[in-house]
Formats: sequence, structure tokens, C-alpha cells
Amino acid sequence: MKPNPPRWCVLIPCLNEEAAIQQVVQSALALNVPVIVVDDGSDDRTLEIVGAMPVTLLRHALQRG
Repeated sequence: MKPNPPRWCVLIPCLNEEAAIQQVVQSALALNVPVIVVDDGSDDRTLEIVGAMPVTLLRHALQRG
């Protein structure tokens, strides 16, 4: 039986990163692996930008550090 290749993803934490998040996520997506973005309560356009991208988005309503 052939062993399974290693499984991995890219995890991106963010907080109010509207200026950079799109480029960071696009770079991660280019790796052709799952991308998970964890937002720590952003109050700028970060959620809007990430929400339009093919990633898994997890969000804290309030900042948790």
C-alpha cells in the first residue's frame, strides 16, 4: 500500500489588514492548497476582501489576541 502524501494548508491570521490581505491570500492560493484565514475582529474592509476569495474564513466577533 502506498503511503498518503503529507497534507497541509496555509493558515493566515489577520486583524485590520485591508491594505495587504488580498495579495497575501492570492500568494497562498497560488500554492494550490487549502487556505484558512482567521480574522480577529477586524473593523475595516478585511472581511469584505477575504469573503470574495475562495478560502475558508473563520472570524472572531471581538478581538481575542
